[in-house]
Amino acid sequence: MSEPMTDIHDIRPPVMVGLDPETARLGMWVLGGAVVLLAVILLVRYLWKRRKKNKIEDVVAQVPPYEAAVRSLDRLALDPGNDAKAFYFDLGHTLKAYLGGSFGLNCLEMTTPELIRSLKGLALPDTLKSEVAAFQDLCDPFRYAPLAGDLAPDRKRVAADLDKAKKLIFAVEEDIQAKRAEAANATNETEAAS
Repeated sequence: MSEPMTDIHDIRPPVMVGLDPETARLGMWVLGGAVVLLAVILLVRYLWKRRKKNKIEDVVAQVPPYEAAVRSLDRLALDPGNDAKAFYFDLGHTLKAYLGGSFGLNCLEMTTPELIRSLKGLALPDTLKSEVAAFQDLCDPFRYAPLAGDLAPDRKRVAADLDKAKKLIFAVEEDIQAKRAEAANATNETEAAS
């Protein structure tokens, strides 16, 4: 007989290579939980900002356009004309914000020609529409042109333009209130007749 083999060894058990399946499964659960947690955090942040924005809009919406315009004009009257460009930007912004709030227009985003075109569709007397258009045209050179020494308005001009803006806003508000009173009277008469 032959001699037994001494140089052959038993087969070794398999050697693990790569990730342990249990560790991989645990890692996937942790990663999934982190994604869900991140999604919840982002959703809460979005809802919080939206709620905060709605509160700000509610507060802004509670101030009637006429009151906001009067406050803005009073603020402008405290420091008229130190910076003519900024003054006329604020003056034009005040008038546009008032018209936009009173008539439901996005006047703040409109250029002067767009504003003048949109004025044609409003229920205002034609004289008032033309005065508002003329005032906006009057303010544009101070807002958009470079103001050199002789082009810069003097204090009297600034005060006169501020007064003109006050009168325009007051006249528009008077017209709006008169139309509201007419509509209320017509409604009351209709209800009384029925």
